[in-house]
Amino acid sequence: MFPIEDGSQYQYNVLEDDVKELLEDSEWLAGYKEGVQIVSKAWGWDIDARKTIEGEGIGWTGWDVRLAKMIRSLWIFGIEDYKDSLQNFAWTVKPTGGLSYGYICLDEVLYM
Repeated sequence: MFPIEDGSQYQYNVLEDDVKELLEDSEWLAGYKEGVQIVSKAWGWDIDARKTIEGEGIGWTGWDVRLAKMIRSLWIFGIEDYKDSLQNFAWTVKPTGGLSYGYICLDEVLYM
């Protein structure tokens, strides 16, 4: 759902030409952005308003790796407004940094 260039499953990685092709596909791009909105909302974040939201059954799940992958994917696709918003969310849930996947530090996405 949120393609990156260096995932563990090479067949799903996107390269520069892939990114260009996908960005030219308006239907794909709309679905991609909708996916970011849905996941963000499930975590209690309004990506467009850049603020936390409350509701039954929503809230941060602690999936650092998913959040980091989404930020990285948005960076690769040059969708700066959503990338910046999710970075703000990351700082909200991890105010001192510390995004991780096991022993791997994922904080680089906070500075992209």
